[in-house]
Amino acid sequence: MAITENLITSPSQIAGFWRRLFAFCLDGLLLGIFGAAFGLTVFDYLVSLGGWGRLFGFTVTLIYFGLMDSRLFNGQSLGKKAMKIKVVLHNGEPLS
Repeated sequence: MAITENLITSPSQIAGFWRRLFAFCLDGLLLGIFGAAFGLTVFDYLVSLGGWGRLFGFTVTLIYFGLMDSRLFNGQSLGKKAMKIKVVLHNGEPLS
């Protein structure tokens, strides 16, 4: 599995560290905004769950990256899409 840049050029070209980091930070920011908005609406319920409330956030994050990096979304989370990079197999084909 590789993360490529310049979608029009060679699929084997690996995106640089800073571009991948910035894409991850953008995804984290989006998930954080979603989590804060959701947390404000159901705060009392999440507090009643205690530590299990974190499991909900982890599950949302796992589903987000699992779906977005799959073939269903062309291997691009929203952050990767903004940075024009995507996750592909070593031969350049999208993930299953």
